[in-house]
Amino acid sequence: MSQFKDIVIDTQSADLQATVKTTFAENSRFLCYTRMEKDSFNISSTNGIDLWRAELSKEDIEGHSPDGNVSNVLIKIREAFKQKNLVLAELGRKMKLTLGRDTQSIDINLFEVTAAIRKTELQAVIFRMADCISGLEASAEKDQQTISKLRQQQGTSKDSGVSGMVDFGNDNKRGKGLQKPISKQPGMSIVNPGCRKRKIAKGVEFD
Repeated sequence: MSQFKDIVIDTQSADLQATVKTTFAENSRFLCYTRMEKDSFNISSTNGIDLWRAELSKEDIEGHSPDGNVSNVLIKIREAFKQKNLVLAELGRKMKLTLGRDTQSIDINLFEVTAAIRKTELQAVIFRMADCISGLEASAEKDQQTISKLRQQQGTSKDSGVSGMVDFGNDNKRGKGLQKPISKQPGMSIVNPGCRKRKIAKGVEFD
């Protein structure tokens, strides 16, 4: 693996894509994307029928930086794709792709490819999009399974919490049903079972 390819992979600049609305074609959108092929960093644009491409070497990338820093240029390209700061203009039989805005923008000239290359590139784009969709579906399914497990765990916790509660109401009812009637003992008060009845006071008896 070449050093240039390592830099492209490290900066996550390969396999970028974004759609662009054009001003030169009515109701027309283009797909712009990047792809690393051998020692060439390719930026392409297609409307689904025709295709334009720029094959950039390490030296070409260095030419877009005052200090020749390849990583900085690739990061700018990556951010332009992610933020969809792309402008596509038609210049005869070629396209000019502007990435970014203001003085930090990068202009790349894209040239129309041959029929054979166009066929190969469009096939690669189709399968690449299919892989992206499959990856998103797999990720969504995994997230759904995680959510379902969390919901089941929450439901189990609630059930165990309810079953572990003491039903004091039923215990009280059962306790009331088991109470024995208080039997009256001789000389004891019915109102206060633990106390003896007071005898009625009598006056002094004289013989």
